[in-house]
Amino acid sequence: MGKGYVRFLFVMSAILLASAVVHTSVFIVNESPWMGTVSWRKPIVFAISFAITNLTLAWVLHLLPQATWKGWVLAVTFGLTGFAEVSLISLQQWRGVPSHFNTANLFDLSVVIAMGALFLPLMLSLLGIAIWSWISLPQKTSLALAMRIGMRFLIVGQAVGLMIILKGVALLRAHHGSIVALYPAINTAKIPHAICLHAVQALCVVGALADRGLKSDKTGRWIVILISLAILAVLGVTFLGVSRVGLHSASHLRA
Repeated sequence: MGKGYVRFLFVMSAILLASAVVHTSVFIVNESPWMGTVSWRKPIVFAISFAITNLTLAWVLHLLPQATWKGWVLAVTFGLTGFAEVSLISLQQWRGVPSHFNTANLFDLSVVIAMGALFLPLMLSLLGIAIWSWISLPQKTSLALAMRIGMRFLIVGQAVGLMIILKGVALLRAHHGSIVALYPAINTAKIPHAICLHAVQALCVVGALADRGLKSDKTGRWIVILISLAILAVLGVTFLGVSRVGLHSASHLRA
């Protein structure tokens, strides 16, 4: 593990996992509800999600050619952006207020704007790593194919996240600032968002196991492709559910 930027992502992952452990302990002691607009679930889930993604990107960067300047820029941008988002979510939870779509006062609005602004560097760093992996990863291994496809899912996951933000803002305006009113429609979109963000981990594990356990590279790559198609099918079903909820919400507002 000679690349410093790979180690950096491991360190960021460890910090986020430590944060998840702390907030889980508080959640257990506090005996607060898991769901809701104000819940310890958010800092826990977001910390774990970003920690896992950091580890995945570290795995990808480890297999890519050494490129000190480019590697550091991409790794630091993603690592610090993810840490900043989790920190803002945790801050709002400790204050006892919703972290997302909360425009109750100037400070809460500034937090929402800051989290929205983090989307651009996050997306650019992922695109940079994705393009680099598509160009430079080995061609024949199952793991390389899994990483290439998985990075595409990861990019789509960020696009779904942007869709959630835009949808939430529109519903927030329609419901005159009521956060509770917009969550039924937002929650359905979280399912495809989560699937896209973490399909890459499932595919990478399958690809690594195929490279180790199968004699035929071609068979391993076909397994990766079939699992990718299965994930796409599940995504299609979940997006149908999102569309139906969206239509229901629109008809409800017109009524």
